[in-house]
Amino acid sequence: MRYYLPSAENVFHGGGYFRPKQKQSKRIIYTNIDMLILTRRPGEALYLDDNIKITVLSVQGRQVKLGLEIPAETTVYREEVYLKIKEQNCLALENTEQDLLAATELWQKKEKK
Repeated sequence: MRYYLPSAENVFHGGGYFRPKQKQSKRIIYTNIDMLILTRRPGEALYLDDNIKITVLSVQGRQVKLGLEIPAETTVYREEVYLKIKEQNCLALENTEQDLLAATELWQKKEKK
């Protein structure tokens, strides 16, 4: 389900609808995810909290170059890499019956010594 929160985008004024001259930011809600959509031009930036600055460096066709000023301890992944890491972590957490049997055998060998 996808819907837009009310904004000044389509406001009824007097005899009809009008669009404001300056675009407003929009918040789109995809079920439980709240997404703020902003428009930025090359050279313009935005801040996340006080310690993360994202700058639009250039736009060429469908490609956007972003510059990130972030704390050294912050990890940044491209989406496809992040999703692969999450998948691998989930697979690593899955216990199979063979894993448990192998662990039991190792434990029993250690106790016999």
